[in-house]
Parts: sequence; structure tokens; C-alpha cells
Amino acid sequence: MSVLKRKVGRPSNADIEKRKEESEAIAKRADDLVKREEKIKKRFLVIVRSEVSKALIERKLMQKHISPFVRKVFSTIDPGATYNHNWHIDLICEYLEAVWLGQFRKIIFNLPPRFMKTIPVTIAFPAWGLGKKPEEQFICGSYAAPLALKHSLYCRTVMESDWYKATFPETIIRSDQNEKAQYMTEKMGFRRAVSVGGSITGDGGNFKILDDPINPKEALSDLSRMEANRWLDQTWSSRGNDPKTCVDILVMQRLHVDDPTGHLLSKGGYKHIVIPQKAEKKTIIIMPITKTKIVREEGELLHEGRFGEKENKEAEINLGSYGYAGQQQQRPTPLGGGRISLEDFPRYKQQPVEFDEIVLSADTAQKEKEINDPSVISVFGRVKAKWYLIHIWKMRAKYPTLKRSCVSLSNKFKPDAFLIEDKSSGSSLIQDLQESTTIPVVAIEPEADKITRMDTQTPSIEAGLISLPDPLWNPDKGWLAYFEECLMHFPEPNSWDEIDTLSQFIKWTKTKETKIEVW
Repeated sequence: MSVLKRKVGRPSNADIEKRKEESEAIAKRADDLVKREEKIKKRFLVIVRSEVSKALIERKLMQKHISPFVRKVFSTIDPGATYNHNWHIDLICEYLEAVWLGQFRKIIFNLPPRFMKTIPVTIAFPAWGLGKKPEEQFICGSYAAPLALKHSLYCRTVMESDWYKATFPETIIRSDQNEKAQYMTEKMGFRRAVSVGGSITGDGGNFKILDDPINPKEALSDLSRMEANRWLDQTWSSRGNDPKTCVDILVMQRLHVDDPTGHLLSKGGYKHIVIPQKAEKKTIIIMPITKTKIVREEGELLHEGRFGEKENKEAEINLGSYGYAGQQQQRPTPLGGGRISLEDFPRYKQQPVEFDEIVLSADTAQKEKEINDPSVISVFGRVKAKWYLIHIWKMRAKYPTLKRSCVSLSNKFKPDAFLIEDKSSGSSLIQDLQESTTIPVVAIEPEADKITRMDTQTPSIEAGLISLPDPLWNPDKGWLAYFEECLMHFPEPNSWDEIDTLSQFIKWTKTKETKIEVW
């Protein structure tokens, strides 16, 4: 049997070249895969570093400013909702920062319901403040205990979140002082929730925040308003640790001329931030920190992307003219309507540098040494036949302070006449100023009641006798907004003090040749 032997020859050059190409291709693909993997690793590191960098930047921003902090708070307590930012949120946040920096100690925010008033002021601000200063002390109140407790729980949810702990690592809630209504940090700072009408004896704080201190459904009840305002005066007012530095913040929608906002404004001393739903005239808003300028044209809605013309019309129908004026426009008027129209007052952009005549008109507290009622002094200046209201001073002052203030105002404005009602504490003031100073005091002997006095002078107002500052050009005149409110609310009792100085002055302009006025 023969065996066939297979002859194996050497591979051809073409085979060698082909195998070489295949080997090089495999090597190239392997090299490409390695390079691709390196690129992916680098890209991943860039993304990771970018995310870390973004997180660090976000933390730095939240540590410094409230507005970005509010955005994070919103997504934490309402994760299913979409956050829609608007300039008025920045305005509120910047004023809160100004409060924190000590620029304002008493401040009131009035804005429509469901427009982010609670989250920045009552939830975010205490959490942010405790983050920056874990030993700070906050007392936060609302008209009902369940509502106050709800806000408290939201704030605690924020402070127990991972992102908050990473942003403010030194703020730690004590495990043995962590209740729904009150929780304390390891540095003894705290946030406590209270309700209007409830007892808070023994507790005090450096920051007092009231959010909706009266139930909107009870705002037309004289008894409910009286009880809420009494609680403000007799309980809430004394809960500040240091009366000289304690911060008072009120945030609410307007409900009535004598609601807590009106009650506190009548006392004076509050920075008043009014944010109406619809701009009733062209308005320029200046942010207190960044000085950013916001211009609202007449008729412009607050946040049209969220609450447009259709929704606004529905609100007007559902609330009625009275309810809409208060809750949406933040200018509650008497149910029967006011007797004085702001449209009857001419407006001036710039105050004259010099006046031909300056007159001060005072309405003092009813009894000597009484501090329950405020004293008001209005300052009027005349150029030719035109009168300008240029300043209003208001204070609940004991008699010695009232007298010193009269002297101080006289030194500042150099009046040609100082009109003082010759009744109660005014009689003593007239005598003291005439005996101890050279102030040109004119005693005014009142006749009839305050309402009748003003009613008899309205024709002069309708004739354009007195010009008021244009708020668009005079944002520094903080007394103007409340005076306008008094005019619109007259004859409501809260407006009588300012209005009495006005009616007294107008009467004097008609009979100023006599020394004692009887009216």
C-alpha cells in the first residue's frame, strides 16, 4: 500500500501580505478601542467634575443669596410641581436679605394669594437664616395651629434634606429637640411655630414672622379682626428678645382696612412692600440689594405666564369689587366706598428747592402722656398759589418726646406757622412751645367731629389745592403709601389722624388772617 504525502508549500507573498493587513487591522481596532475607552473615561471625568463644580457653585450661591435657595426649597417640598420664577420673588428675597443685613427691622409684604409668599418668607428664610447662623432664633405664626404646623414641617423637611446638610454642614438639628412645632440646632438656635390667639409666654425670638395672621373667611368680622389685632399688641409685640434689634415680618394678602396690615401701619415704622396683581399706573421698582430696576406698565399683570387676563377676569367676578381690591390689588376700601378720590390730587415729580411758605399741621394724641394713639404732623410747602405735601411724621409718643419732636421738625423745616389743635395734649403743647420756643404756633380750636371737618374741605381738594408726590419719582417718601390709603379709606377710624391734619390745614388756608381758628 502506498501512502500519499501532501506537499505543503510556503505561503505566497499575497497570503503573507493579507495576513499582515488583517493583523494590523485587528491591532488598529484594538488601539481604537483603547483610545475610545480613554476618551469615554476623560469625558466621564469631565462630566463628573462639571457636576461637582455645578453643585459647589449652587451651594455657594445658596449660602449667599435667598433666591436660589428658594428654588431648591420649592422642589423639595413640592417635587411634583413646576417652579415658575418671576421678578417679584427676587424682590421679596432681596428685602429678606436686606432684613438679614440689618437694613430693615420692621417690614410688611402684601401680595395676592398663591403667589409664593409663604415659601420665601416663612419656610425658606428661617431655614436659610439657621443655616448661616445656627444659633439664631425664629418664631413663626399663622392664624391657625394646623397651618403654622404645616409650615414648620416643611421647613424641617428642608433642613433635614441631604442638599441642605451639604450646603450648611454646621447646622444640625438636635435629636432630643426635634418636634413638629419646634426644633433646635446643636448651637441652641430654633424655629418655633405658634398660632394667633395661642399662648407663647416664656418664649422669645430674634426674628418674628407672621404669615396670614387672620383667616380670610373671618376678615369681615369686627370681632375676629379685633381679637387678632389685640393679640398682636398684647402678646406678639412682646416676644422679641431685644426690642432694639428684634425683626418683625408680616406677610399676607389685604383683607380689610383694619386687618393686621392696616393695624400695624397705623402705628408707623414699617417698611411696606405692596405687590398688586395688576399695575394701576406705571411703576418703577428698585431691588434693595442689586438695585435692579423693574418697570411695570399700567395694566400689566404680576405674572402673566401663570395668571393671565382670563384668570384675572375670573378673579374679579368671583371676588367682587371689594374682595378683588383687597386680596388681589392690596388696597382694601370701605364697603361703601371712600369719600376722597386720589385722582383729585395733582402729582409732583420733583419737590421745589425753596418754598414761599411752610406750614406744619399737628394732630396730637387724645390725652397728655397717652401712647395708645399716635400723634401726626404733616408738612406743607407753598410756591405761589400751589401747595405741596412734603412730609408726614407719625409716632406713638409720650408728651416729652412729642414736644422734642415738634422742636426738631421746626428746626428742620423752619415753618411760618405751626398749627396745633387746642384740645387735650395739644393745649399743653401749645402753651409749652409758646413759652419756651420761638416757633410760630397757631392754636386751632376744633368744632364738630373729624368726619364733618373733612367733608367740609373736600371742595378744596377737588379743586386741586394740594399736590402729592408722584410715587414713581419719589420712592424715598415712605409715608406716602399709607397716607394714600388713609385718603381712600376715609371715613374709617384708622384714617382720622392723618386726615385731621389735612382738614385742619385746608381750613387754615382760608382763614389764616385770624390767630384762633374756630371750626
